[in-house]
Amino acid sequence: MLIPKSVLSVGLVIAIWTPAFCQPHDTNVRVIEWDPMQPLISRLTSDDRVVIVEKHSFPPGMVESTSDINEEIANLATTDLIVVGEILNIGGSLIDGGSWIEGHVAIRVQNSIKSPKTLNAAPGATLTFSHLNGQTTVKGVEVRAGSYPAFRTGSRYLLFLNESGNGTMHFSAGYAIRADQTLNWIQMFPSGVEPPVSTLLEKKLADVIERVVSAARRQQQR
Repeated sequence: MLIPKSVLSVGLVIAIWTPAFCQPHDTNVRVIEWDPMQPLISRLTSDDRVVIVEKHSFPPGMVESTSDINEEIANLATTDLIVVGEILNIGGSLIDGGSWIEGHVAIRVQNSIKSPKTLNAAPGATLTFSHLNGQTTVKGVEVRAGSYPAFRTGSRYLLFLNESGNGTMHFSAGYAIRADQTLNWIQMFPSGVEPPVSTLLEKKLADVIERVVSAARRQQQR
């Protein structure tokens, strides 16, 4: 799930995403279109239990990848913070005038591979990062974006994060770590969203970390 810095604001995609097709057929679920001019709280009804907000854009990670492992590693190595972490808890909040949802994920660092000098990312430290799209609760109603990374509490991930101007960390890329220490895609909500191809899938975590460290050192020496 790679979002290089150079394309964060561009949104290049290589997959066709039809979120309405993937939504559950549940009478307790209401689907609405995103409206940047209307806060979500004003659009909820007394009958709502779950509201899915469709935004005709692509979920985090749905961007152009590469078939060259060295290029993919080099792109990943440019991110500000690279860690292996265990998910502690997951939340969300409203942004953009209350019209959209941002996800928040708290992790415990297990392995710090690269970090800014101003951030404590040593093993054992707890950090929180945000990601575009997510879910939250508004007036007792579960409000979800049409698609978002479905991180799992207690699971381990290799995470690539970027620091914003106010010091907060934002999700750029990531992989789930299997029990056999190989990398897999982070599960998406809904499950019908298919990720692009990555050269790192099925690769051993230790091998990927070694490559990323080497790439980051080369970049620092330039």
